[in-house]
Amino acid sequence: SFQDACISDTCLPAFRQYLADQYGAVDALNASLETSYTSFEEAMPLSLDDAQATGQYPRWADHRMYMDQLFVNVHRDAKEIIREIDPGARVGFEGPIMDNSWTGYAWKKLMDVVDMMVVYPNQWKFDIVRSFGRPGLVSGGWYGGYAMYRNPDDTRFYPWFVLFNGCNGYYW
Repeated sequence: SFQDACISDTCLPAFRQYLADQYGAVDALNASLETSYTSFEEAMPLSLDDAQATGQYPRWADHRMYMDQLFVNVHRDAKEIIREIDPGARVGFEGPIMDNSWTGYAWKKLMDVVDMMVVYPNQWKFDIVRSFGRPGLVSGGWYGGYAMYRNPDDTRFYPWFVLFNGCNGYYW
């Protein structure tokens, strides 16, 4: 099964704070999750296997949503650190591959934080970048680095595809 629960010394307290922020009171958490916690400090993430076995999907989903927010926060914090050294730096990342419950892409929140996003040639990713990107975003697509992307017709087509999808960069 996927590794879907970070319970490190930093993640677990932060997850519990996330729950407190989301639910406001332990009673609201218990009502939503059908649990009987007496405090947020008792709350634990649930693996997908356990959620499937018990039918407690909201417990699993809350942790996935926390992990998505953590991914956004890591990029936000890294940008702040980099900008302390280079105030004009464009900070982001490239190559978001999968888009499922284990990859941490809360796209709207993520696009509010990054200054750069370079994706692989998937139409829906360009749609996301175009839809959620802020003005001034450095955006583009990777191409040609893998054998499957070296077809001569595709290499002639792809720069236009990137341009017409609102990007301002092309990465080999």
